[in-house]
Amino acid sequence: MSARSLCLLLVTVAACTEPPPPASRRDALSPPARAPRRLSAAQLHAAIEGATGEVWRGPATIVDPLSYTGTRDAPDADLLKLYAAGLGAPDFNYTVQESLEPTITFAKYAEDAVRATCTAAARKTPSTLVKVSGDDEAARRANATALVLRFWGDVIEPSSDEVNGLLELHGQGGWAAVCVALATHPRFLTF
Repeated sequence: MSARSLCLLLVTVAACTEPPPPASRRDALSPPARAPRRLSAAQLHAAIEGATGEVWRGPATIVDPLSYTGTRDAPDADLLKLYAAGLGAPDFNYTVQESLEPTITFAKYAEDAVRATCTAAARKTPSTLVKVSGDDEAARRANATALVLRFWGDVIEPSSDEVNGLLELHGQGGWAAVCVALATHPRFLTF
């Protein structure tokens, strides 16, 4: 192919293609996407407490500058606050910015907190996880959709596949298992 033929071909192809829309129209059609971010340590604490009504508590040795040894045993410490540095919160000694990187430590502490709080919420009488009383199929489906709304902020149909999966979990481990599944899902842990 000669240089003249190649130039004519390129001009023809360029003339046939539609020019891109102006920048203002492009922005209106497709806003720039933002990658999902994981919750901060404080957001995780508030989200778990808000969804389950419980705080992850347990025995721990905590720093106490007034103690002779510099530490003391706390039988009922708020463990998410205690482990906040492991969740990415700044300690202001070595770091001053919160890390929001998804880490194995974050996943481990989040799962431990969720398992403890979901179990505590399911054992309460009345359970904070049961919004619709009754043990028939319709009540269980209504309760599963209420929990999805509470944990994920999504309105779903009681006949959806997600509800079917949650009811299968309910059959194996009760509402605590459903709570753990909802609270360890990326829809709960990211925004």
